[in-house]
Order: sequence, then C-alpha cells, then structure tokens
Amino acid sequence: MEPYLLLFSSAIQYYVAGRYAVFAELNPTAANLLHHAVEMCLKAALAKKGQTLAELKKHSHRIEDIWNEFRATHAGDFNRFDRIIAELHKFESIRYPDEIEKGGLESVVGRGSPPASQRVGNPKGHELYLGEIDDLIVQISAAASIKLKAFTTSNTSYQQFLEEENDSIR
Repeated sequence: MEPYLLLFSSAIQYYVAGRYAVFAELNPTAANLLHHAVEMCLKAALAKKGQTLAELKKHSHRIEDIWNEFRATHAGDFNRFDRIIAELHKFESIRYPDEIEKGGLESVVGRGSPPASQRVGNPKGHELYLGEIDDLIVQISAAASIKLKAFTTSNTSYQQFLEEENDSIR
C-alpha cells in the first residue's frame, strides 16, 4: 500500500477518536488527538506529492511547519485555517504536564463552530472547535485528492462519530 494511504488511514482513525473524545468531553485529550489527525492528514498530502517517510519524520509533530509546507505545495486559499493550526499547535505543548504545572491550563474544546463573540487571541488559552477541524480535514483531503469517504468502515460506532454533527462531510 502507498505510504500516503497508510498515513491517511491513521489520520482518519485519530480524527474519529478525537471526535469521540470531544463528544465525551475529554478535554484536553480530544484536542491532542485532533492535533495528530490533522498532522497525519497533512503528512499524507505531502507523501502523495512525493515526500518520503524519512523526510516526513524530520517534521516531528511541528504542525505549523508541516502546515507551511502543505500550503507551499498545494493549491488553494487556506488562510482561514491559520488560526486553527496555531490553536492545534498550542495543544501539542500540553502533551507533557510541565507546561500545565508552570502556568495552569485554560482550555475549551467545543462542538460545532466558535461563537460569533469568540475570544480575541488569549495567548495562554487553548480553544478549539470541532466544526472547524471537520472543515480543515475535508479541505486538506480535497486539496490532496484523497477521498475521505473511501476510508469509512461498516463499523457503526466509527460511522456515528465520523458523521455526528459533521456538516463538512455530508
């Protein structure tokens, strides 16, 4: 199997697990899973463009670097996702508790889209909304010509958490 297909398969598994975690209110774990979903989706898109697995590993989990490389190699206007990538990056910093120990954690991981009165960039706060991640995953997949629906299964729980409140894939 092509490496990009394996990466995208992992991305979708992280994505479904992250969506479930949002519904189960597992904050901040949900955001960390969604970080991995987007990271793997971006890496799948880069692999499809010809990057080797060794080249992709050099990026580690630095989602902002991976995002910049994706934008440089794929056509489209992705500016509206810059804030979401920055928020995902902030959640990666809580992977280990030393940052939380130092300054605490102000974290929101919500369903749907952000309210119209969304905060104006609290650098210490972490804020992520599932509707935005849904849209981002679909846009990355489309830009890379990877069909999201090809990675669905007959597992009803998988389908439930992929599709529930997900306007981006309907």
